Amino acid sequence: MNKLKNTKKIYDQIEVPDNLSEIIQQTVNETSPPRSTRHFFKLLVPLTLAMTTVFVILLNTSPVLASNLSDIPLLTQIVKVLTFRNYQTMDEMKNIYVRIPVLENTGNNELEDRINYEIKKQIDFSVSKSEQLAKELYDTYIQAGYKPSQIEPLLVEVDYQTTFYNDRYLSFIIKKYENIPYSTVDKEQYYYNVDLQTGGHITLRTLFGPDYLTKVGTEIYKQIESKKKEDENMLFFDEINIFEVLENEEKFYINEQGQVVISFDRYEIAPGYMGYPEFIINLPMEMNLNET
Repeated sequence: MNKLKNTKKIYDQIEVPDNLSEIIQQTVNETSPPRSTRHFFKLLVPLTLAMTTVFVILLNTSPVLASNLSDIPLLTQIVKVLTFRNYQTMDEMKNIYVRIPVLENTGNNELEDRINYEIKKQIDFSVSKSEQLAKELYDTYIQAGYKPSQIEPLLVEVDYQTTFYNDRYLSFIIKKYENIPYSTVDKEQYYYNVDLQTGGHITLRTLFGPDYLTKVGTEIYKQIESKKKEDENMLFFDEINIFEVLENEEKFYINEQGQVVISFDRYEIAPGYMGYPEFIINLPMEMNLNET
């Protein structure tokens, strides 16, 4: 248990040991993915950038296309409410691709400025951590006797996914994937749930009322027990207090069905092989997000 908790803290501390073997052991907690996975990731970044660039150019140069896309339900939120800007940074140490969502056309400039500032601040901080890690990894490989041509750069991709949108509510996730050379892929997620009418953040208290901790926490415990009965390989930390975790930090998004999906970080409530546990919670009958 202590080993799992220590592993979870490694990235945040960014402590680089004196030799290559130690840093690989402390940076990852599972078997390295196949080399083909790393090569796929390397191809995915420039491909995504190229596709994104074409899409942006078409939107900016073709009003007809933008208008037509606005009529497609799946793309409505992209064209009307969430646009994006992107950039890429490449050198011998790192290859970073970032696509940042930008909130606009809500009719509430204060809301847009506030949310966009929060997003930019979070992404800038996260990317700076990756840049620092890339430099320290590179220096460690050099000290271990590797030539620059032998070192694979740290691959980082930041993107976003809209999970729910209507005239009042918007929910989206910013995802960061970090592929450590000769190792594994780490993931970070940041959740944004916005009431476009009031300009405020949507919270669990907003959705479930003042006793949200009891309602949501109890349901999560029920689902954990159900998962363990269905599959003996499902393992969760017994000593974790779900109520305390929910009270300290709310990580959730709203799915297409208008349900709340509670998400936990890797190692937060379960071993690393369990990934990022999620629990779907139905809203009270009177809280129908699809009726605005």
